[in-house]
Amino acid sequence: MKDGGRIVNISTTRTRLSSRGGAAYASMRGAIDVLSQHVATELGQRRITVNVIAPGVVATDISGGIVRNNPE
Repeated sequence: MKDGGRIVNISTTRTRLSSRGGAAYASMRGAIDVLSQHVATELGQRRITVNVIAPGVVATDISGGIVRNNPE
């Protein structure tokens, strides 16, 4: 990557909230958060920025559409 580049990783707000059945998913996304922090430190001198986007609830088919099908 050239100096001054940009890295954008996708995570989730579930790394900050706990819920049943979410351990594996949240821990893998949590690894992205930690990796991003370390890579930012390592590449900062080269003016390479590292950001993490962590969207909130999104209506998808994940978990059988539990979010999408919930009227609340």
